[in-house]
Amino acid sequence: MRSLKLAAILPVLVLLTGCVMGNTHTFNYVPAERSEIGQGKVVLLFAVDDQRPYIVTGDEPLNFVGEQRNGYGVPFNVTTSDGRPFATIVQETVQRDLEAAGFRVTALAQKKPTLIEDTVRTAQASRALTVVMREFKSDTFNNINFDYDFEAIVYDDAGNELARDRISGEEEMKGSLMNPVKASKQKVPAYFYTKIHALITGNEKVMKALTR
Repeated sequence: MRSLKLAAILPVLVLLTGCVMGNTHTFNYVPAERSEIGQGKVVLLFAVDDQRPYIVTGDEPLNFVGEQRNGYGVPFNVTTSDGRPFATIVQETVQRDLEAAGFRVTALAQKKPTLIEDTVRTAQASRALTVVMREFKSDTFNNINFDYDFEAIVYDDAGNELARDRISGEEEMKGSLMNPVKASKQKVPAYFYTKIHALITGNEKVMKALTR
């Protein structure tokens, strides 16, 4: 009888917990709206500076995006589905957001150098942009908790800083009791996209500096 009860409970536990080991998230940003506000403007986009503390110390891999917890609350790492560093995906997302607004973007694999004037002019760009990522992590049990902290800095072609703005916070989103893994896969990338859009083309201060 005890074995029968255990056999009946196990499928429920599997359903509630899902497979939490080795999970990945797919990031493939396609902007929903297009405009020509940046038409004729060339932006040099430096590699994203990943300053997340656990990345800087090497405690987590470069492709780390968060944690998925099992039924006992034990966390397991979630990484990018293609294995690329998350900073690379952030840069790609920023580039796509800018291109959807009409900008021409030259993306570099290098982070912003100390002196950027020559680099900007060599790229024949009118503006340069760098993004610093101090935090982005999702933590999913049933609901999904997000910590995020991004800063965008705009420079002119002489290397002078024109503007900077930062968005940060901790938010919780409704997940799923029955299938938290699926909910996380769907909602984490979409949530990330809204933050990048708010930082870049949805940001009046940044857009004014990029287009003036």
